[in-house]
Parts: sequence; structure tokens; C-alpha cells
Amino acid sequence: MSKRVNNKQDILDAVNAANDALFYLEDAEKSLSKAKKWGIVDILGGKYIVTGIKREHMAQSNEKIAMAEGALDVLSKKLAALNQHFHLTYFNDTGAIDFLFDNFIMDLVTQSRINEVYKQVQESIAQVEGILDGLEKVLADQEMVE
Repeated sequence: MSKRVNNKQDILDAVNAANDALFYLEDAEKSLSKAKKWGIVDILGGKYIVTGIKREHMAQSNEKIAMAEGALDVLSKKLAALNQHFHLTYFNDTGAIDFLFDNFIMDLVTQSRINEVYKQVQESIAQVEGILDGLEKVLADQEMVE
């Protein structure tokens, strides 16, 4: 009996971690969406102010991705049997260059990077939603047995 209760608590803890991760991933997705839009404006001739706004949204997404990684680490620990690795990439290599060489080519490189990370975040959201659905089914099955 005690093992079943612990198991249920572990599942509830994993559900909480998955919900936390989703919250941060969805926030990151929103920031990245804004960065994508400002990136297009930057490509079309935006100057330093537009680059700054775009970079701010990129920085916000990094903060949310870091928080999501923490929640994903907790989730992975709670679901050791899952044996999946969650990894999200940070914007870390084009910031100063984007400002110093504010030109069409650098804007395209940065936009490509935004699109790449945006896609990774969307894939992570889908992964976590699938895990969450599975956990909720296990909980529902356990409640039917009790």
C-alpha cells in the first residue's frame, strides 16, 4: 500500500514538474515569436533600436528556457524510467556581433538562429504535453483501482 501511495506522489510530482516546464516553455515560445517578428523588421532595415528590442525578446526567452530546463531536470529525475534527455539551446553567440555588424547578413544569421530555437521549444512543448498526457492516464487508472 505504501509503495502505491509513494508511486502516486511521484506521479503527482512529475505532473507538477511537467506543468512547470510547460508554463516556462510557452512563455519562451511567446518571447521567441516576438523576436521573430522584430527580426523580420530588422532584416527589412531596422537599426540599433530594433536590434535591441529583438535581443531583449531573445534574452527573455533564454530566461524562460533556463527555468524550463530546471523543471525538465526535476521531471527527468521523477521519471527515471523514461530515459529521455531534454536539451534546449540558448542564444549565446551572436549578441555583440549583431550590434557591432548590424547588417543584412548578420540579421539573417540571427533570424535563422531564432527560428531554430523556436522550433526546438515547440518540439519540447509537444514532448512535455505527451508525457503529461501519459502521466494523467496513469493517475486516472490508479484512481479507478483504488
